[in-house]
Amino acid sequence: MTNAARLRRFRERQRNGLSCFTTAHDRVALEEFLIRATQLNPADRDDHAAVQAALQRFIDVSIQDE
Repeated sequence: MTNAARLRRFRERQRNGLSCFTTAHDRVALEEFLIRATQLNPADRDDHAAVQAALQRFIDVSIQDE
């Protein structure tokens, strides 16, 4: 991805009131947590995009509950 494309995505997120955070977690522990939270199908635990989407859903649900 070019710097210009990265900057466009950043500005679009900013306009929409979104932020992007990078965090480091134990992969297995995170997958198991998301499976227990019924956000991740056990068959998808090796699919990075599925884990990312499950984590996003979990955060969205958690924020909306407040």
